[in-house]
Amino acid sequence: MRYHEFAWVKRALARSAWGTALAFAGCLSAAAQNGDLLLHDETYQLLDRLDIKGAVNDTSLGARYRGMATERKPIPREWIASWLKHIDSTSLRTRDRAWIERTRIRLDDDYAALRKGPGERWYQRGLFNALYPNRRDAFAVRENKFDFYVNPIVAASIGTERTGGTSASVYRRSIGAAVRGSFARRVGFYADVYTTQVQAPAFQDAIVRATGALPGAPQTKPFGTGGYDYFEWRGYLTYTPADFLRIKFGHDRSFTGNGAQSLLLSDVATDYFQLMLTWRFWKLEYVNHFMQFTDFIVNKPDRYGAYPRKYGAFHTLTYRPVPEVSVSLFEAVIAAPREGGGFELQYLNPIIFYRAVEQALGSPDNSVLGLMVKANLWKRFQVSGQLMVDDYNFGASKDGSGWWGNKTGVQLSGKYIDVLGVETLDLQGEFNTIRPYAYSHYNVASNYTQYGQYLAHPLGANLREVAVAVSYQPIPRLYLWARGMASTQGLDENGLNYGANPLRTDSPIPGRSYGNTTGQGLKENLTVLQGRVTYQLWNSGLYFDLEGMLRKSNLKPDNTVILQAGLRLNLPNRPVLY
Repeated sequence: MRYHEFAWVKRALARSAWGTALAFAGCLSAAAQNGDLLLHDETYQLLDRLDIKGAVNDTSLGARYRGMATERKPIPREWIASWLKHIDSTSLRTRDRAWIERTRIRLDDDYAALRKGPGERWYQRGLFNALYPNRRDAFAVRENKFDFYVNPIVAASIGTERTGGTSASVYRRSIGAAVRGSFARRVGFYADVYTTQVQAPAFQDAIVRATGALPGAPQTKPFGTGGYDYFEWRGYLTYTPADFLRIKFGHDRSFTGNGAQSLLLSDVATDYFQLMLTWRFWKLEYVNHFMQFTDFIVNKPDRYGAYPRKYGAFHTLTYRPVPEVSVSLFEAVIAAPREGGGFELQYLNPIIFYRAVEQALGSPDNSVLGLMVKANLWKRFQVSGQLMVDDYNFGASKDGSGWWGNKTGVQLSGKYIDVLGVETLDLQGEFNTIRPYAYSHYNVASNYTQYGQYLAHPLGANLREVAVAVSYQPIPRLYLWARGMASTQGLDENGLNYGANPLRTDSPIPGRSYGNTTGQGLKENLTVLQGRVTYQLWNSGLYFDLEGMLRKSNLKPDNTVILQAGLRLNLPNRPVLY
């Protein structure tokens, strides 16, 4: 309800200064609030392209949309809808414009509700004038500032894994549903739940045997012969009380950075409970992120009760002097529960330096600092980077090189779109290096992990990685993607901790406080080549995928080749980048 619609509301609110302030805040939010775009959706590549091209001219909406905020994902659907509504299409070519049209139908509720008129085809009218009324959602209600959408989630893929002279089947199937909507165009909600049965490749089976957890999944149970069965779910509320603040509260996961991997916060681990406050004003964006993580215990008996909890407090300050450039300061602290299971209340302070608080408390927790930079150049290139500092001792560095406690990481990334003038041919390169013992802590309950899975790079630490990816859209709705990756990592050997596994403590090998180098330990040289052909059926969330992977490790006698094909509806393709 807008403030000016009813006179009696105006008179009542005018009697109270607080009421007037609340009414004003409510008027500032005009876009419907109805959830975020799922991670790994194909739309994120389009947003990268538009960001680099500088194609969005959204200054009419004020500082909230100064530049495209692509450093953190998932991105709110209403932000994307507004960006696409304010596209400067004069600099765009045919495939980008067609891509934008398809995306607006999928993500912009107002745009999707438009009808084609009496000459529209049956699939544009909806089935039986009830199902798919807007060419997108199985069930939709738009009435009196209330939006409600229901969609099925279905995915099925099958393939084969060949290692040496042996072959095995791999498959994945998921089925469930998703609902989302908004009240009064200010309060939004999203929830999905689906069950998944998967026959994972051998290299993921090895991870489960080592950690007890399947990457990206919550608790699993055996299924069939060597398979896994689990539920995935996410659900949250969003609220925008004023133009400069968005609140998200619920169960989801996040990603921080512009690269394919993140050294600060990635989406490798399964979902977690969180409260996120996003403040946007002037040329600044400030994000407070409070999380509750789970410390997974392999084969925990039911009589032990719930899994232990631990807590995270993250915040990021981003400065955009111009829309093409951003500089971000990142800080995080992972805290084990205090005596009695409580949370350290001082970390709830949204504008304090966490490392100073943690140090004043006696350094009981695991703190991480980070720096991110991004620059778009000549409407064709993007360069970005991350610096991660888990710990660093300048005094120890003076006494010798390779101090075990100097736990840092660096990422350098670049993107080149429309390579050599070829429309939608995009190239991305990335380099990551992470020193030994990064993300670990003397108290394993404070390690940088969630549910037995890493919160940053999927390989952990003590590594160097180079990756190159290329994508191309030769015709509308046909997506081609290929990626090559080579990494060197030092693994633990003979029970000794060489610093690759963040699930272990950060205690170095006895007598080896100095002389630690990246890649120390049992050296694994890993090469992964993968490709995918994806076709979007109509302007819908239905996709067909054909993909393959070649995985080679010097510690394995044979290469692994995986080929698979599948269909998915309203569920992104989550690639395995390791």
